[in-house]
Amino acid sequence: MSDTPFIVPMLKQLAKPDGTATLADLAPADTPVVRPLAADVVVMYAIDRPNRLEYITNKMFDAMGMDLEALHQLAVRNLPRCLERIQLHDCGDGVIGISAGGTFEATLLLLDDLWPRLAPHLPGQPLAAIPSRDLIFTIGSAQPRAFELIAARARTPLADRHHELSTSVFIRQDQGWSAYNN
Repeated sequence: MSDTPFIVPMLKQLAKPDGTATLADLAPADTPVVRPLAADVVVMYAIDRPNRLEYITNKMFDAMGMDLEALHQLAVRNLPRCLERIQLHDCGDGVIGISAGGTFEATLLLLDDLWPRLAPHLPGQPLAAIPSRDLIFTIGSAQPRAFELIAARARTPLADRHHELSTSVFIRQDQGWSAYNN
């Protein structure tokens, strides 16, 4: 497939806040390829076109002739090409906002090499909030009131709800993310 250099991961909400499934109306062949991440968030895969993202459907995936793990690894390897310079922003009380261009911030959770580099700023284990695809906040679990502070960021009111993701808090353990309930 000639588009493989442009395949990227995207984090998406599995269900809308009212509980309705986001993919319920699609035929199976037209449903995007989905890999669970944690809580109410899944990884989908898209081709990063000049003016839009084209989600990879099951039909497209079948034609690619690779398994889900290979697709995931390819997309994660391609992700840095889509990012601007990763910047850390002090949000107060130990909370750090991370920016990388405005579209792929939430997918920074998938960059395994990023989190050891952030460790000096995050005492304990990294906790994260991804209220929308372009917002990611993190704090170290050993920070005073860490869960309270990051949970508040997860519930950040959004002016544009089109790309909202999750009000869950995530914790990084053993090279992966899971839902964190204090």
